[in-house]
Amino acid sequence: MSDEWEKVESEKIFWTPLNKGDEIRGKVTEISQGMYGARYTIKTDKGDICTNSHKVLQARMQGVVVGEEIKIIYQGEIPPKQRGENPTKIYDVFRRKTDTAVVNS
Repeated sequence: MSDEWEKVESEKIFWTPLNKGDEIRGKVTEISQGMYGARYTIKTDKGDICTNSHKVLQARMQGVVVGEEIKIIYQGEIPPKQRGENPTKIYDVFRRKTDTAVVNS
């Protein structure tokens, strides 16, 4: 038996915004359910990025579907209401508008 170890790598990068204004943008390629709720995989110019399951982000992402182009901007965090709880992370979510008007000739 070999005692060599090989590091297991994931093709996905998990997005962990640190500063207000951090953003990701791209096309939603997958929506999956994690232990704490929905996670969205977004194809960006830097590769596939997976979002966290933060409650505010999940609420703002409702209705987003696979194939849609989105932009998520981290707005910072609000201190917890009760001692010992985690702060609430705040996000703005934008969808790319598509022209659905049909021109009749």
